[in-house]
Amino acid sequence: MTPLRQRMIVEMIRRGLARRTQESYLWGVISLANHYHRSPDRISECDIEDFLLSMSRRHLAPASVRLAWNGIAFFYGPISTVIAAPSALIRAKVQKDRYTVLAQRAIVVLDQYRSGVESEPWIFPGAKPGRYLSQSCVQRAYNEAKAAAGITKRGSIHALRHAFATHLGSKS
Repeated sequence: MTPLRQRMIVEMIRRGLARRTQESYLWGVISLANHYHRSPDRISECDIEDFLLSMSRRHLAPASVRLAWNGIAFFYGPISTVIAAPSALIRAKVQKDRYTVLAQRAIVVLDQYRSGVESEPWIFPGAKPGRYLSQSCVQRAYNEAKAAAGITKRGSIHALRHAFATHLGSKS
């Protein structure tokens, strides 16, 4: 068993996923790796999209495609991001980590940024040492960027997070 697969299994058990869900998620990632004949940590975002599209073209049931997507999203969220670049783990709130799909290029940029920061636990540190950037500060920067871009539509950082999750879900 590869270390990546072992790590995925441990993470699924840690999160309390049912045995059948674990098998299904593994099936999605194994199918992806077999399709490209390489380790899933060496597969690009474009490859994943092509793989899911090829599943649909082979007339697999939509539920099977969604199942593969869920397993792949799980792998590239909590597993691959942590293995490839521990600094890419998104710590949104104390005691509530968030995992996200990141392009390899984004991980590289984050690692370069983090290498220049003195042992700060947060990607976006706050004014006080050891603290993260406050939600109000981020919201203010978001509103200023919207205004500078001439965007008048209402919205918030929280709405962006939900839009991103919806976008990821619609890809399957």
